[in-house]
Amino acid sequence: MWLGDETTVRSDVAGRFGFVPAPVGVLRHELRDRVWLIDSWLPNSLGRLLDAGCAQGEATRIYARRAKHAVGIEFDPDEVAAGRERNPTLELMQASCEAIPFPDHSFDAVVCADVIEHVRDEVRALTELGRVLAPGGILIITTPHQGWFDLLDPVNYPRRVAPTLWRLSPRLYRAIEKRTRDLAPEGRPGPAREAEHRHYRVQDIEDLLRRAGWELDKAVERVFRGGGLPYALLSNVLYFSSLGLRRCPRLHRLVLEWGGELGHLDYRISWGRASFNLAMLVRRL
Repeated sequence: MWLGDETTVRSDVAGRFGFVPAPVGVLRHELRDRVWLIDSWLPNSLGRLLDAGCAQGEATRIYARRAKHAVGIEFDPDEVAAGRERNPTLELMQASCEAIPFPDHSFDAVVCADVIEHVRDEVRALTELGRVLAPGGILIITTPHQGWFDLLDPVNYPRRVAPTLWRLSPRLYRAIEKRTRDLAPEGRPGPAREAEHRHYRVQDIEDLLRRAGWELDKAVERVFRGGGLPYALLSNVLYFSSLGLRRCPRLHRLVLEWGGELGHLDYRISWGRASFNLAMLVRRL
């Protein structure tokens, strides 16, 4: 089923959110997909909105059109500094999702886009997100889905093969480590040290929310699982193109653009248990 059958699609997001040939270009198509979905779920008029884990604030800038005031928090200070330079009108702060520097009930909507799988303590982060969300407010979470094809997540390949690779060829391991250093999240220096890129089922997120003190009786208003095997395979193409095509920027950009377009089309299709991505909208009761 197409996502367009379930939600209103705002085409200006797809038009404005393009592709950027950069070391993190492998993430751009995924960010675009989530921004497109989240923007279609946000109400047209909000008071205050928090983008938790906003990176440089590219998505925050899109969400800000739906709110009187939008704030982004990001754990990486370098990302915050770059975001402030690129988006000087946005309020971006260096802070962790596990210790949000705002009073209780500060926001009418909280967005947590592909962040929960990276935090150290998911329950603590969800507790904090619930604390700063006003009663009746909404939390939108996107995260990788634990389905049929989660083993095809390329971000987890280095961590899984690192011990074997080190035993077989320390020299090759060091070469790959050097090659992938700037692609590692949070600046982690090598594949053996990579944290797992976690995937979740709907039940997993609900269990974490309950442990974080959320009341879920009729609170989960929307669930979407999208992008199947084509999306997973395209993620691998984009990931490895970022490793192998840096000396061919034109070809790299072409792969990112066309791969991103195809992935975006597949993201809009609900594959159920076979989906590679999960999104949920939860209301704070």
